[in-house]
Amino acid sequence: MPSSQANSPPSLTNLPQEIIRQIFESAPDFSVVNALARTARPLYASYVAGCPAIFHAVASRIQPEFPFAKRLVDTQEAANDASPFLSEDKDKRKNGPSRDERLLSNARCAAIASTNFAAECKIHLFTSARGKENPEFRPSERARFKKSFYQLWTLCILANTPSLLSSALEYLDMLNPIELAGLDEMTNWAMGYSENEPEDSWLDFKTGLRDAGFDMVNQYCDWERKEKSGHRKIHVYSDEAPLGFWVFFDHSQKYLKQIEAHW
Repeated sequence: MPSSQANSPPSLTNLPQEIIRQIFESAPDFSVVNALARTARPLYASYVAGCPAIFHAVASRIQPEFPFAKRLVDTQEAANDASPFLSEDKDKRKNGPSRDERLLSNARCAAIASTNFAAECKIHLFTSARGKENPEFRPSERARFKKSFYQLWTLCILANTPSLLSSALEYLDMLNPIELAGLDEMTNWAMGYSENEPEDSWLDFKTGLRDAGFDMVNQYCDWERKEKSGHRKIHVYSDEAPLGFWVFFDHSQKYLKQIEAHW
């Protein structure tokens, strides 16, 4: 071995590929993954080669909503397989987005939606309820929002795929009272949000098709009907509920315990 190599200082780029992959997968968040990938060309090559595994390892560890993101992709793939157009066209199915491409694309949609939700609610103004130190939309709150976002998207696909329609009600029946409360608020927000978006930019649906999922949630979470059967609607003070929304915020989690008690 040349003396120059023997005396060279230890470097990440000299490590075996398996070790480099494990370092990427152990990153505390995606900003560290990106920074590491930009450090040197060999590291970037390792990142590109192992991107799907790295993404899954980091996301499943740091994102509480990731299981619901994976369920959404499962549903998208099932709907594609059930489509009479795609089932007859093998080339379209072969050339369609991969599972990881769907995960990333859906994650971008969820991130944009959560940012828009926070901006519309102006939650930074609710300092009396949230405190002055950190009034912005917090990671824990974004995680709750994205979870409900993925759940609503999943339901809309089930409701709009004839062969999967029966699974839509089964899906709703599986949700617990807190998840249903989140789904109800997400639907109320999404109905207004989607009206201001381009025709098929939200939930991959053209105008009207998403309404089947929205209507199903509205009927299932009909509070007037639930109150008649003994359930009690939770009342939250207006200064704690921007635009009437409260399920996703840290400061109003105390009310969710009442939902469990009275559902």
